[in-house]
Amino acid sequence: MKKTILSAVGILLVLLGGISLEAAEPRLIRVGAFNYYPGIFKDTDGVVKGFYVDALADIGRRENIRFEYVYGSWAEGLERIQSGEVDVLTSVAYTEERAGFLDYTVTPLLTVWAELYTTAGSGIDGILDVQGKKSPSCREITMPGILSIW
Repeated sequence: MKKTILSAVGILLVLLGGISLEAAEPRLIRVGAFNYYPGIFKDTDGVVKGFYVDALADIGRRENIRFEYVYGSWAEGLERIQSGEVDVLTSVAYTEERAGFLDYTVTPLLTVWAELYTTAGSGIDGILDVQGKKSPSCREITMPGILSIW
């Protein structure tokens, strides 16, 4: 019986001898980064940081993924994800048009917020009063279902 067990262990060691025990190379995922403090931004030291970066770093450690950040404007990020230059773009509001070229997560990592200032007497007294309104203050930002800013 001892000889059978020793033989089995010996065969197993020989078979495993050709297998490398080194960790697999991390998978590279390129992330489009833009200035959206504190979610994602390039700090004064030139390093991309923020809430999304911290969350992705945690995922990377657990899943053996290396994230590389490609910094630019929001518009450049959209162009890069469409061209395949980046694999992931953070903080993207849902639109029908974007759904044609993006896969959205079911649960958002961070909810987008906004502030709206009006003049006295505007008739806007709460969030429901801004539904369907437009503001000329920013471009390319969408707050789905509430306010489109063009």
